[in-house]
Amino acid sequence: MNENITAQKLESLLSPAFCTQIREITFSPLSSKYKLKAANKAQVYNVIVSLCESAYYPTGSSFTLCKCFDDYLYFSSTQAAIKITDPTASKALTTEIETIFSTTSSFGCCSKYEQCSDEKKCIHENPFYSYGCIYRKNLSSGKIFYGKNKNV
Repeated sequence: MNENITAQKLESLLSPAFCTQIREITFSPLSSKYKLKAANKAQVYNVIVSLCESAYYPTGSSFTLCKCFDDYLYFSSTQAAIKITDPTASKALTTEIETIFSTTSSFGCCSKYEQCSDEKKCIHENPFYSYGCIYRKNLSSGKIFYGKNKNV
């Protein structure tokens, strides 16, 4: 596996908003004793995303996004292996990021809650951070607690 090419492919699947917050993507080989049924006998790697330095990350500046083998990405939350060239890979990456951050880095809301209420969506410029916002989930479900669009 060419790590540089695979990292570039991964970055091309993410929105520019994510890419601006990523310092680097690295690959950590797992023990040869580690078995992943979907990988058969291929070497499996953890895909580690290191984020740019920020005051927004309460749980650290790097995380394991998924596993990688050959030209496949394996997502723990769905137990799905998707070829990196598959059109659904971009959505799967975003869904995995949302799952990781909404469960490990959750918080009530940030200082932009009134602006978010007026826009009816999260407007925070850092998507990794915004996926941890519980108020974002309320906005997504149509519950607006503040501002000109208040409906709860």
